[in-house]
Amino acid sequence: MILVANNILIRAIQHENPLCTVARKALKTLHRQNCQLCVTPQNVREFWNVCTRPTDHNGLGISVSGTERHARFLERYFTVLPDSALTYTTWRQLVAAYNVLGVKVLMHGLLPR
Repeated sequence: MILVANNILIRAIQHENPLCTVARKALKTLHRQNCQLCVTPQNVREFWNVCTRPTDHNGLGISVSGTERHARFLERYFTVLPDSALTYTTWRQLVAAYNVLGVKVLMHGLLPR
């Protein structure tokens, strides 16, 4: 089992970034070696944050629907290690349903204060 860091996940979707090819090659190599690639719910929350954050705030400026496609890919090809299944499922439904963007996707942004 290999926990994939967010910087690898982010680089792998940034086609204009010179590290994209390196990140993708590393993931493909590990996959071909039958490694179980894993992410955590926190990885996905942080990934969503960076993807949906505006570019002028050090994000990628990807739409919610585009980020949703990337998240579905992660869920399909990576093992999402358990946090709390109910917590994770509820979080994913909320951010998609309410078009939550950027730093607001982090759990503390969704919980009442």
